[in-house]
Amino acid sequence: MFLLMVGVTSIEVKESLDNLVERLRQAETAKVKERLQVLYWLKQENPFFCSFLMLIPNAINSS
Repeated sequence: MFLLMVGVTSIEVKESLDNLVERLRQAETAKVKERLQVLYWLKQENPFFCSFLMLIPNAINSS
């Protein structure tokens, strides 16, 4: 799905918004839903959320 690397300032989400929404509906665990939600926000190119993620480097990669 994605890879977070130190120093990367842009992330390309290849899934479409429709695909992410459908996968969110079908997700069964909170962990999967959270990760899909992050991808959805990134795909929307929400400037507030993207700058928020830059402040928390482990937000996506943490287990």
